[in-house]
Amino acid sequence: MFPKTLITSLVFASSGLLATASPTARQEIAIPVKVVNNCAFSTPVWHGQDFLANIASKKTLNTTTDTSGYFYQGVGKDGKSQPDFTKTLRAGISGWDYYFVVKADGDYTVGVTVAPTGRSADALGFCATAGCNPATCKADSAYKFAYPYPPNRYPNPTSVPPSRPLFQCPGANDAAGYTVTFCP
Repeated sequence: MFPKTLITSLVFASSGLLATASPTARQEIAIPVKVVNNCAFSTPVWHGQDFLANIASKKTLNTTTDTSGYFYQGVGKDGKSQPDFTKTLRAGISGWDYYFVVKADGDYTVGVTVAPTGRSADALGFCATAGCNPATCKADSAYKFAYPYPPNRYPNPTSVPPSRPLFQCPGANDAAGYTVTFCP
């Protein structure tokens, strides 16, 4: 017997109504993100290749992510282009409710955290805050706080949290989203 999904797909395909997406494809969604600048100075904030805003000290920017880029702060030596990635920590949010921080081998000036908005860590470790300040990230040779490079694969969701530095909060992508904080 053929699975119901396959039969439905065949019926729609023969009628010309079927899109090219597979039944297992996950559509990217706009996930709410609150970007908080707790630094004592204003800072330019980026998402992927896009400049978002220059956020004043102790201020917040509400935006969204489609999980295609990282949140980071700073500027290049020219004072207006993207920063040197060896001097910034990047916060990433992916599908399946995963989030993390990426560091490079450099001297960081500003720490960053990412956590589900309005959710606290549970006893198992789901929904915990990811990230570090410049000193803890620099000393993190075991990679418990941040990845040395962006992850390219994610485990299937289970009943236990993933190994650090990957964090997960079931339902966070569908709820209030995430808070990315600079100078936590």
